[in-house]
Amino acid sequence: MAPTYRQLWQRWWGSLRRLEGWRYAINLVPPLAIATAIGGWWHHERSYWIALAVVIVVRRRGDSLLRATQRCLGTCAGVLIGAALILWVPPSWAIVAVVTVLAGLRPLLKERNYAAYAMIMTPLVVLLLDLGRTPDLSTIGYRLIDTVLGCLLAIIPTLVLRRRDVA
Repeated sequence: MAPTYRQLWQRWWGSLRRLEGWRYAINLVPPLAIATAIGGWWHHERSYWIALAVVIVVRRRGDSLLRATQRCLGTCAGVLIGAALILWVPPSWAIVAVVTVLAGLRPLLKERNYAAYAMIMTPLVVLLLDLGRTPDLSTIGYRLIDTVLGCLLAIIPTLVLRRRDVA
């Protein structure tokens, strides 16, 4: 039998009495604050992608290093796909077909292969954000830079905690 909402609430509220209950926030807030500061300093239209990458990569279960690596590799490959689509300048019906295929692959890949999922999501997000106008290569470049920065920021707490545990 599944727990009720009240039971879930009580379990969550009780977990805040222990340091372990705050672990996710402790891991998330510093890189998110740095990402937000970098985004504010670096004035481009979508600098929020840095913070978004941090939130996506930092995990409760501590698999941030693997997930960040997969996301960075997948995004780099996705940038190449996105750049090819932008250089091709397809007609509207072809963009709809590409978005349909990418969106269809997304749920299949999410649990099976996170790197492939990130590779599919990068051109999908870029195409959807710029639907109706031809996105330029700088959008793809910024997406790559922002994601790599966010991944690096997300990895730092994991590396610090692992180093502390080893010492």
